[in-house]
Amino acid sequence: MAAINVTPMADVIITLLIIFMVMTPLLDHDDRVRLPRAGNAGVLGREPGLVLRIRDDGSVLIGERRFDTIGTLALELRDRQAIVSEPEPVRIEADASLDYSRVAQVLETCREAGARELVLVTRPRDFRP
Repeated sequence: MAAINVTPMADVIITLLIIFMVMTPLLDHDDRVRLPRAGNAGVLGREPGLVLRIRDDGSVLIGERRFDTIGTLALELRDRQAIVSEPEPVRIEADASLDYSRVAQVLETCREAGARELVLVTRPRDFRP
């Protein structure tokens, strides 16, 4: 009676499953930004209508959409009439490791698109007596 021994194949499959389970979270790009600390940070009352996140690689996220260049971001903001009609400020969350020149480019693009008020989001500085 000839039978195939599947025990080694099951061991390989379980090992591959463990490798994929460990590696999958590492392959996912983190969309969160590390906000800079500021001593005089205000508190936002309500959530604004539009949130721009500038990642450490310089790309800009609006929701789940990613924009790698200022030109594509400008086109998107010009197409969005909500930025002009929103009474609430546009919230800018920039990574702490970015050069300010990149943040300034995004601010200028928002201003040119018609944003009335821009808010730079920071983390409060830890005060220890």
